Amino acid sequence: MTTPLESPPHCRESDDASEPRRRILLATTGLYAGGGIASVSRCIARALEGERAQARLACFDTVSLEDQPGGPRPSEQGGHLQAGGSQLRFAFQLWRSLRRYRPDLVLFDHAGLARVMQLPVPGLSGRPYVIFAHGGELGAFTAGRRRAAFEGAERILTNSEFTAGTVRAHFPTIAERVHPVPLCIDPELIEEWERDPAEAPARREPAILIVGRLWSTERGKGHDALIAAMPAIRERVPDTELWIVGRGDDAPRLEGEARD
Repeated sequence: MTTPLESPPHCRESDDASEPRRRILLATTGLYAGGGIASVSRCIARALEGERAQARLACFDTVSLEDQPGGPRPSEQGGHLQAGGSQLRFAFQLWRSLRRYRPDLVLFDHAGLARVMQLPVPGLSGRPYVIFAHGGELGAFTAGRRRAAFEGAERILTNSEFTAGTVRAHFPTIAERVHPVPLCIDPELIEEWERDPAEAPARREPAILIVGRLWSTERGKGHDALIAAMPAIRERVPDTELWIVGRGDDAPRLEGEARD
């Protein structure tokens, strides 16, 4: 069962008839799911909405893999579809959106989603698209259809200069298409902090803070490296503490490493 497409949404037309009308399709893992990628995607959606409000963009549409049908809309204009976690429904909704709205560009917030552009389906091949690469997924995209997804992108955006260098090392033939876009803090978090200001502690001990999921399937986030480095760090700064914030099934193992 698929989510029906709404009636064609109204998009802002340019006041200048000679100016091309541009439309972007944001294909996202989930704007309202938890995690860092969703936070980045919400910031992208806000930037696109800002471009629409300034009449530099006709409007933007979204197709979301994890968001549930009937969820919040990132913009009052444009088409917004949620696949409810179904990859097949996501691929179908993306294809329908491409045929219905004819966007000038598709922006994928994760490399894994861009594999759909390699499917042998009329209406997908040849469409211009951009990938936002976060770094951790790169090791799985060096061969086959996954690699083709990267190589077919018109541009690769990355969250840092370090990630950009990693992408260029994996894909040297498209190195000129890689552009770092440093991340910002999610505006929703800033609003929350401003509503509930906390007084600064009287003493600020030297500390290292890492915030992230503690999942056994995602051990490349840096927790192990920081724990291993702490003895050397404490030799130079004896009072240094390591603060680990997060939840997940790997927490007991990391606690054991910290005790050791």
